[in-house]
Amino acid sequence: MGTWFLHELYQIIPPTIFFCIGFNLIVLTTNLILADYSVAFGNFMLATTAALVVGKAVLVADEMPFLGRYDRAPLLLPILFETLVYWAFVFTARLL
Repeated sequence: MGTWFLHELYQIIPPTIFFCIGFNLIVLTTNLILADYSVAFGNFMLATTAALVVGKAVLVADEMPFLGRYDRAPLLLPILFETLVYWAFVFTARLL
């Protein structure tokens, strides 16, 4: 059980860090832009939580067997298909 947990933890760290930095930069820029108008918007904890959810959704989508369906097609088809699949998984995870 411990080995499985560590394996899952090591897999979720890179995408979570990537999305955490990206989402927190978006929050920071929005706060800096809106500071001129004395408007408060969002917080960094919400962005970090969203990064955890999106990171796990991307990892779950990577494990789907149908993701490699268009691997031998011209480059545009796999890119569009994988974008649609990732979007659907992230949308569903954020919705829940």
